[in-house]
Amino acid sequence: MAKKAVANAHCLLEVIDQASVGVVKAFSTLDECQGLIRGLDWTQDEAGLPVALKHHVANLKKDQRVSAEREAMRVLRLATPESAQILTQVAQQLDDVHHRTFHQQEGGEIGRAIWMRTASHESARLFDAAESILNAADFRGCRRLYDAFDVPCANPPPFIWNDEVRKDLEAQLTLSMRLRDSCEVIYVPLVADADGETKTTHYLIVRFAGDQVQAMEVVNRNRRSFWYYPARDATLVYSPEHRRIEVCAHALSTRQPLANVLSKHRLQGAAFEQAFEPILL
Repeated sequence: MAKKAVANAHCLLEVIDQASVGVVKAFSTLDECQGLIRGLDWTQDEAGLPVALKHHVANLKKDQRVSAEREAMRVLRLATPESAQILTQVAQQLDDVHHRTFHQQEGGEIGRAIWMRTASHESARLFDAAESILNAADFRGCRRLYDAFDVPCANPPPFIWNDEVRKDLEAQLTLSMRLRDSCEVIYVPLVADADGETKTTHYLIVRFAGDQVQAMEVVNRNRRSFWYYPARDATLVYSPEHRRIEVCAHALSTRQPLANVLSKHRLQGAAFEQAFEPILL
């Protein structure tokens, strides 16, 4: 009945239904989910807590419910069988202790996704990276957000990654995109077995500050404006097997420079030609 009575909270209710009380409590520690933890007696019997929590959700203010619902949707997207594989490979970048903790989480895919989102700044950063990889697949073929470029060579260039490469690429991308502050590049190799061969697709998530925007806040019942630089990101996907680079970014003016920088500085100067047909993998 809760699912029928509560509007705009189906993902949140699904998390409550599928996750254990401990996992839901960890989820509620997010800043966006503070409404869940306030005003509810979490010490009551665990058997009745899910019903109480659904009733609590029904009585949340709209903005509290919407922010928690958004986080629940993010978690569920990374808890499907396919996306959970992405999250598992991204989690390999955690240190040994946290990597073991990730795999030991209760609650299956949802439990591991919530742990990755809430455990630490580093795990949340990798959660965002996994989400960007998933978005790149969803946006493939969408001309407003996606472009593909062929690598015109018979043998795909090798891809090498280390700290020196990362720093050089961040410097070149910052210069190419004319950013005020340095960008950050997160590298994630996704390995898959196909036809008895191990094939690696290289993902580069580029994070940078967007254009300055104005927003409003209320302090002591007084409204005042402030300026900030919202975070933006772009995703580069290099597939040696297909000899192609795919770029997902919010603007066409960003996608071409990203491909050019990767071509010049990481793929032995190979030149790209735009692929006019969408890539369907």
